[in-house]
Amino acid sequence: MPFVVEEEKSGINWFLILGVLLGIGFAGLMAYYLFFASAPFIESLIPARSEIIVEIAKSRIDPNEVVNNPSFQALRQYTLPLEVGEVGRTNPFLPF
Repeated sequence: MPFVVEEEKSGINWFLILGVLLGIGFAGLMAYYLFFASAPFIESLIPARSEIIVEIAKSRIDPNEVVNNPSFQALRQYTLPLEVGEVGRTNPFLPF
């Protein structure tokens, strides 16, 4: 009757080591992009059509000119003013 003798295997868990190294690499990459990488230029983030938005942002509007405009004064409010009703029960912890 033959006997099977097995050698003891080393206790190195390669999957765990690979997972830890990938986790450290990922954390390092995120730290680099978060703290050390240069910020992207705003021109690359905003499309070219935003020139109109920039022109509007640079324009100055005189509030008196807007308020005294006859077209603005011709505007009427057609909604009723809101009334404050009851907010809730006096004691919300009482059963219904």
